[in-house]
Amino acid sequence: MHTPSSKAVVLYVDDDADDRLLLADALQLEAPAYQIKTAQNGNDALALLRSDPDGLPCLVIIDLNMPGMNGKELIRHIKEDHQLQNLPLVAFTTSANPMDREACDRWGVDMITKPLTFTNLKETVGILLQYCNS
Repeated sequence: MHTPSSKAVVLYVDDDADDRLLLADALQLEAPAYQIKTAQNGNDALALLRSDPDGLPCLVIIDLNMPGMNGKELIRHIKEDHQLQNLPLVAFTTSANPMDREACDRWGVDMITKPLTFTNLKETVGILLQYCNS
């Protein structure tokens, strides 16, 4: 059991501030034992991950469509980094592009479609958190 000072951390990388806030709210409601950290793009996420190799999150949730370093590029950087390559990653996106799915499959990353309602988002939190313990 995690104490408040040692909550498991989930990193959510998304350029949309509303999406970051909604997922943080859903996670707080559905799984208060977890702490969410956010980054607004791939560059920020990579810097955050590399800045604390001993305090890595139990899961990185990545939006695919972001300016700068997009989600597919972030996934590639993480998978090619020996200190980060074993992190559980999930692509969390509105994309239905088959090329996005191909890229995720190539790196062994599951792709989950962002739900349209907050109720469904709360349900999706449970699915996402299963990756923390796998």
